[in-house]
Amino acid sequence: MADKSTKKVAHKPGAPKKSEPQKKSSEKNA
Repeated sequence: MADKSTKKVAHKPGAPKKSEPQKKSSEKNA
């Protein structure tokens, strides 16, 4: 699932701030 989150972040480079907190949340959930 972490891979999918990373792919979304790389696809949306215009929202690095929104992706940063989401990635942290995903890692905690994993």
